[in-house]
Amino acid sequence: MTVYLDEVFAVNLIMDWLILWLAGNLAQCGAGRWRLRAAALLGAVYSVAVFFPWGVWLTLLPIKIGWSLLMLVVAYSFVNWRNYLKLVIYFYFVSFVLGGASVAAMYLFGEQSIQTWSGVALVEIDFQLFWLVIAAGMVSAAVWYLRNRLRQDLSAPQQIVTGWVQLGEQVISLQLLVDSGHSLTDPLSGKSVVVAEQRILLPLFSEAVQKILGQQLEHGADILLLMAEQSNMAGRWRLIPFQTVGQQGLLLGFRPDSMILQYGTVKRTCHNIIVAMSSQQFSSHETYQGLVPPDLL
Repeated sequence: MTVYLDEVFAVNLIMDWLILWLAGNLAQCGAGRWRLRAAALLGAVYSVAVFFPWGVWLTLLPIKIGWSLLMLVVAYSFVNWRNYLKLVIYFYFVSFVLGGASVAAMYLFGEQSIQTWSGVALVEIDFQLFWLVIAAGMVSAAVWYLRNRLRQDLSAPQQIVTGWVQLGEQVISLQLLVDSGHSLTDPLSGKSVVVAEQRILLPLFSEAVQKILGQQLEHGADILLLMAEQSNMAGRWRLIPFQTVGQQGLLLGFRPDSMILQYGTVKRTCHNIIVAMSSQQFSSHETYQGLVPPDLL
């Protein structure tokens, strides 16, 4: 049969991305968009490489397993063995379920003629892509349901999680209260915002930025204009509108390099997240120094 490598590459690129994304959702691990795309690209390259004569060694079982493990490291990095093992389990679970659903749809809606080459499926059937999309959609919905079931315990009152905020070479840790009533969002991206005490976050910034933050300017826009002059933080600043009982205004926020949230033994790395700074002290007993919405967990 004739194999079109461009089609093999495109299909595997999409399916690998979907499997990696679903596995991360089940494991409650965040990944940057480019890391996820790079890992999917790595899988697609493998699917094409096995067709070349020099790619025979790639068909060995240890190489196949090692390649998939490398894809997970590229997509989600390595935090700890427990977290990584959970990612591996969910990765293979989603792979088998999605593969089984796709094959079942092929047999149900097309001719029953399926071949493989070194572990890569070669399907020679009258099969509409529509049904493959339906199968992928059903598996995605099931995974989304399982993910929500797995994190229901986070709605318990007074749930405290640990957070690490990284900006450049500086890292600070703080305790955050999981607040279901916390609904601040970034007006530019629409994403949820973490709010933390400004005094805790100050060590992340240069002396020049700390000096500006200490001026206590009346309007957030004034601070934002001064912050724009700091070239090393260009494009990272945000003004976050807030409203409480009898009060409304703007909080100054910033986009750190990353933020790790740990609840129990589970760690999640968040990218493209916004952290807003508040002069308010959230807990009189220093139990926690900020608020985090449940959807970020």
